[in-house]
Amino acid sequence: MEIREEEIHEALDEVVAAFRGGAIEIRSLVWRGRSFAIQQMHASWIDRSIQPPVHGFTVTLETDDLLELAYQEGDLVWRVERLFLQ
Repeated sequence: MEIREEEIHEALDEVVAAFRGGAIEIRSLVWRGRSFAIQQMHASWIDRSIQPPVHGFTVTLETDDLLELAYQEGDLVWRVERLFLQ
């Protein structure tokens, strides 16, 4: 099965996240006016080569779509960077 990557780079309308034990746990998001629960978080990283640093995450939505999310420290806007489709 081939996985296709689509560049998105769009701001999210809303993100609900919990900060637990120094880690960020994304619970749900609103994108393009639709609400989605997060089914699973896969990976998280911090890109410190950019200042201020950018935090990245990969998550699976309840629809089984896989997204790469990011936010830059000091900026209150979360973004969808990529969508991975099967």
